[in-house]
Amino acid sequence: EYDAGEYILALASLHDAGPSTVDGADGGLAAAALSDHSVAIYDASEGRVVRTIGGAHGGPISGLEFVPGAADGQRPSRRHRVVSSSRDGTCRVWDAATGSPVATLRLDREGESALCLSVGYGGALCAVGTDGARVSFFDLRPGGDGTPSGSLMGSYVDAHTEGVNAVRFGEVSDPRDPSTTRTVLASAGEDGLAVIHDPSAPGEEEALVSVLNAGAPLRRVDFFGPSMEG
Repeated sequence: EYDAGEYILALASLHDAGPSTVDGADGGLAAAALSDHSVAIYDASEGRVVRTIGGAHGGPISGLEFVPGAADGQRPSRRHRVVSSSRDGTCRVWDAATGSPVATLRLDREGESALCLSVGYGGALCAVGTDGARVSFFDLRPGGDGTPSGSLMGSYVDAHTEGVNAVRFGEVSDPRDPSTTRTVLASAGEDGLAVIHDPSAPGEEEALVSVLNAGAPLRRVDFFGPSMEG
């Protein structure tokens, strides 16, 4: 795409979102956020574009993530979705099969940009890092018509002092019972802090698990290790 004047700002793979929930064909889907504010969805096995969502946002796209379709009886649903975040202050949910918009998630501060996103709890919750040093949470649970409400559920406002460049949900071993896992959220900021949160806690202070000061701006964050302990 670079030769045509566009370049890639973000990538996502359906396989990365949950390989155990998708079949081989669907698991070959990938998506790219392009500099012309569009999203291209690829058949990764063949390297071809299967659909393009033109004008997906009114500003640069900062993040992409697939949400695998929910189980439909004994068969996995093919209604996979793609969530995109943008510096225009919104995140948008798209039907990966048609490219149609499903829901729009809006930050509640005028002029605030969405710098990154991560989807957790089986596609039920979207965390968005902003240039206003916040982590905001949106409800992606389906309503009566099957579409997510996209409502803002709350924000962490004290964990960072500068823009939140990366967020990532992970399933980690519970230190209280190593045989079980719990969902945590890692956030990384321009302030050099990597923070681990427990989103199941009732408030931001109770959700704080640990803080690491790297002493330099952080742009990415992830988990590693057999039990995602790192």
